[in-house]
Amino acid sequence: YRTDDDAGYTEIDTSVQEKLDSFFEVKETNHAYLELTDVDPNQQESETYDLWVADKQVTKSNQSDVLEDGGSVKFDPTTNTLTLNDADLTLDGAAGGYCCIDSQLAEELTITGTATLSNADGILTEGPLTLDNATLTLTGNIDGDVGDDAIRAGRSDEDITIQNSTVTIAGTNAEGNFFQFGIRCGKLTVANSTLDVKAGGSAVVANELEASGAGTVITAETDASEEQDYYALELGRLIMSHGLDLVEGKMNESKKAKIAQPEQAPTDFKVYWVCLLYTSPSPR
Repeated sequence: YRTDDDAGYTEIDTSVQEKLDSFFEVKETNHAYLELTDVDPNQQESETYDLWVADKQVTKSNQSDVLEDGGSVKFDPTTNTLTLNDADLTLDGAAGGYCCIDSQLAEELTITGTATLSNADGILTEGPLTLDNATLTLTGNIDGDVGDDAIRAGRSDEDITIQNSTVTIAGTNAEGNFFQFGIRCGKLTVANSTLDVKAGGSAVVANELEASGAGTVITAETDASEEQDYYALELGRLIMSHGLDLVEGKMNESKKAKIAQPEQAPTDFKVYWVCLLYTSPSPR
């Protein structure tokens, strides 16, 4: 409480009789001005970070349980690591949220753990992005709406690294694939990971895609028409190692493409049976 709008506040500690008596004495003095508050007006606001998850800003006070649901989302500011524990990051369009994870941190953001991100843009970052030991499903099914990007780093010019992870980008509505673009970035590095991307426009757009790790599988597909200039892999350069090969489609040309080991090439083919009719020669 305080008795002047320029004065400091005095705490009323109900566990200390002396402070209670002091307050009642002030109250009985019949001050012309007496202000009471149940919130400490002098408390410092919690430090905030330029990171929003499911439309909620991460702060120093909530970083260990960002969504206040028992810890499905945690943030470590010392390493800029976002840990997801079966997190459900579904946005309600009516609530005004446009992005499930929005990082305006200039530094690299690392995401690990498991989550479903739906009904909005998935992950947008200002700086580089790393998905490490992550299992992420990005989807959406709102009719009359579409997500611009499932995952984008910077203005499509920052790098993305996906390692030891499984990332699925899908979701459809009445118009087709929910996301206009699957992944857009500068350099995309995929190592020991499975990446499955479906989009209405180009599925993977990068200056360079480097794929490594014998078990890596990348499938990309767009439902764009043949007349539209969208492709499964819209790349400036493609580098593959550990036996990986472009076993289906061509970059900057095909609507569907796959990078995997040669033995994992698609096996859709038609079989034609050829029958020969044999007749005995006529006796002379």
